[in-house]
Amino acid sequence: MKRDDVRKIFPEASDDQVDAILNGVGAELNPLKAQLEDATGKLGDATNSLASLRASEAALKSQLEEANGKLREGMTAEELLAQREKAAAEKERDFTLKSNALDAKAIFVGAGFDADDIEALLPRVVSEDKDATEAAAKALVEFDSKRRAKAEQATKDELLKANPRLQGGGSGTSISKKDFDALPFDEQMKLVEETPGILKDLK
Repeated sequence: MKRDDVRKIFPEASDDQVDAILNGVGAELNPLKAQLEDATGKLGDATNSLASLRASEAALKSQLEEANGKLREGMTAEELLAQREKAAAEKERDFTLKSNALDAKAIFVGAGFDADDIEALLPRVVSEDKDATEAAAKALVEFDSKRRAKAEQATKDELLKANPRLQGGGSGTSISKKDFDALPFDEQMKLVEETPGILKDLK
């Protein structure tokens, strides 16, 4: 958001008020942008690793076939088949886990999770079941969203208790500039929307 954008929304705001709004936007968005860039970079690395795994699949199959050839003389047909099936199953499982991990990571990145938090959460949600993995990741995102909303509401309630003048609402709301500046940015914006002209009345 630029200064001109703020002026269009709040034409009555003073330079100090515009600065306060822009600083609030920057303080909230800049860390999120940095976290998203970091998580996106790691997601790109994981995607490249998955592509490399796919590219090496033919070579791995060749190596497996060579190893099987050396064992054929001393193995029964049933033993040879079982050995091949086990190797294929292990390879398929590894590929499935990596693919599902990428899907879960994309969900967490989209929700704005911190890169370190994503790495810690992946082992809790990733399984061989794609649908179950996505459902678990989305459930954690929903839980975190509700937790954040509850914490924000608790903060708002505490602010209202400490500042009874904020409870009036409408054009009659009375609040000092100091009290307004102490509010979180999203609460400032909500108060401005609910109380037209409040920026002009700040003292």
